[in-house]
Amino acid sequence: MNRRIDTRGDSPVKRALFALALLAIISALLPFSVAADTNGRISGTVTNGTSGQPVSGSTVTVSRFDKKPEGGVMPQSVDLTAITTGDGRYSFDGLDTSTGLVYAVSVTFQGVLYSSGMVQISSSPEQTADISVYETTPDQSAVSLSSRGLILNAVDRETGAASIVDVFSFDNAGNKTVIAGDEGRTLRFSVPPNAAEVGPRAGFDFGTPSLEGSTVYATSPLRPGAANPASLGYVLPYSGSTFELSVTTDYPTQVCLKKKKT
Repeated sequence: MNRRIDTRGDSPVKRALFALALLAIISALLPFSVAADTNGRISGTVTNGTSGQPVSGSTVTVSRFDKKPEGGVMPQSVDLTAITTGDGRYSFDGLDTSTGLVYAVSVTFQGVLYSSGMVQISSSPEQTADISVYETTPDQSAVSLSSRGLILNAVDRETGAASIVDVFSFDNAGNKTVIAGDEGRTLRFSVPPNAAEVGPRAGFDFGTPSLEGSTVYATSPLRPGAANPASLGYVLPYSGSTFELSVTTDYPTQVCLKKKKT
């Protein structure tokens, strides 16, 4: 015989206890979460590397990223901004210090973006990230190639094509960032006249590259400093067991290497 439980005569105390028990069951089924620690702090100074003076009144942005288990980072939609003081200082407080989170601080000066690189605060919640920015110039007299390497990446005997990776390492020995001039171009990359399927490789910001004749033009700025790597890929035709490779450089070059990929 089935019996229906009648709760009409239950007291308010019993009904309250029943509600609390039900709430406990629902809470146990929900995902467990831990409140984040928000005692992180990133501060620093923005300095004009050309004049050596602090930069005041500039907008500094801190962006948060989540480190992926397989490597690399994934941006999160958390961006905070601050204005540099008269002595060029900025600070961000109350940042999440959870493991796996990293931050990057950036500022734009005279149209060029500068960044601190990745900053981790999970193990040490207070970090300093100073940023140097530079005045700009279209003059490329301080630009040179510290090295250029030609790598024979692959050979397709059926199609008679040799795949080449051309690696450039640019130096900007000046104290200003090189930007595009009246023609809208910055760096020049000469490739062999018979090169086909010419294209930039990952790892360097070419901006909006263009190929005219046997020269690739970039539109991105070149900040002061040494060893700014950039690489191009292209295909050269060959017949028999040889192919013709002729290259020129548009900048003073210290070392030029040829290497076969093993």
